[in-house]
Amino acid sequence: MMQISGAQWVALVLLGGSLACGAWAVDEKPPAALREADRAALMREAAPLARRAIENALERRPQPTDSQLPAALRQRRAGAFVTVMVEGATRACMGTVSPTAPNLGQEIIAAAVMAAGGDPWHRPLQAADLKRARIEVTVCGAMISIPDWRCYSPARDGLLVRMGHRTGVVLPGEARTARWAYREACRKASVRPGQEPELFRFEALRLVEPQH
Repeated sequence: MMQISGAQWVALVLLGGSLACGAWAVDEKPPAALREADRAALMREAAPLARRAIENALERRPQPTDSQLPAALRQRRAGAFVTVMVEGATRACMGTVSPTAPNLGQEIIAAAVMAAGGDPWHRPLQAADLKRARIEVTVCGAMISIPDWRCYSPARDGLLVRMGHRTGVVLPGEARTARWAYREACRKASVRPGQEPELFRFEALRLVEPQH
C-alpha cells in the first residue's frame, strides 16, 4: 500500500481502498463551471462509452482508441467513477478521484474495465447483469478540506475520508444523510472509534444512463 502525503496525492482506485485526490488540470473546468453545451455533450457520451467499455471487457474485445473517442471526452481530463446499478442496487463501482489517464474518455474506459471484474466488494459482472443494468458515470472535481461532516451535502457532493494512507469515498447521491455518508466512508477507510480522520468534499457531475 502506498503512502499518500502532500497537498496533491496521487493513488488509485477503490471505493474502500486507496484513492486519489488532486487538483484539476489548469486548462480544465470543474463540473459546476461547465457550459450547458459541455454538460449536454457529457450527458450524451459518457454513460454509453462506459457501457461499451464494459461490454468490450466481458467479450474480450479491444477498447476504443483516442481517435475513436467523442471530442467531449477527448478534450478534458478528470477523475471518474463508473457505477453499475441493477434493480436499484449497486452491482459494481470503481474509479479514481483525480485523473490518471490522458483524457476523460480513457479514464471512463479504465474505470469501466475495473468495474467489470475488479471490484473487490462484488463478484465479476456477467453479460446477464449488463442487460438489466443502468450505468452511471461520476466526473470528479477538486477536493476541498472540510472541518466537519456537516459541511457536506450528500445530494450534491462526494465525500472522502482519509486516515493515514487509508481512504473511503461516498459518491453524490449514494447517501440520504451526511451522517450516514460519514459513517460509511469511515467504515471503508477502517477508521477506529476515537480516531479523527481528515475530511474532504468534492464537486461531481453525475451522468446517468437513460432508462432503456
